[in-house]
Amino acid sequence: LVFRADDTRLGAWSLASIPPEIDSSTLQAVATNQYRVQLSASVGEELMGALALAQLNFTAQSNQSSAIVPLRFVDAQATDANGAVLGRPRTVDGKVFVIGEEPILEALLSTNGTRTLVLYGRPDRYFTIESSPDLAFGNWTLWQEVDLVRPWQLIPDVLVEASLAFFRATAADGP
Repeated sequence: LVFRADDTRLGAWSLASIPPEIDSSTLQAVATNQYRVQLSASVGEELMGALALAQLNFTAQSNQSSAIVPLRFVDAQATDANGAVLGRPRTVDGKVFVIGEEPILEALLSTNGTRTLVLYGRPDRYFTIESSPDLAFGNWTLWQEVDLVRPWQLIPDVLVEASLAFFRATAADGP
């Protein structure tokens, strides 16, 4: 398995929580921003179904601004004990939310058109969320105030009058 991640944002990569079905595991840098994970099953073990094979650990580099850092899988393959290539394993790209001083506001749209916002930020801080029907004129209005008690807060069923809406979050003084 080969994946890409931004070395300027994330580092100190390691593998953990290796199940007994795995005999050996390695994690190595193969290029800038690119890493290879290799897992070998114990003799006689068949790795089938939904099975967590390892946990990928890392740290965020210090003193950086908030960012969403993508984890992209660029190659994955599985082989049997004789080295024959099996079907390509299913991989799902991921993302890491690095929280600095600035909040991050993620907007999600479900298949039924329901909007959800997720506010990420430092706990025990106060944030305002503003909305605007467009980005061109800067007509931002206060939409909601949030007293964040954990690193993220889900804000479901976001209702706005316009079919198109933009949101932003800013740090604010407490209520």
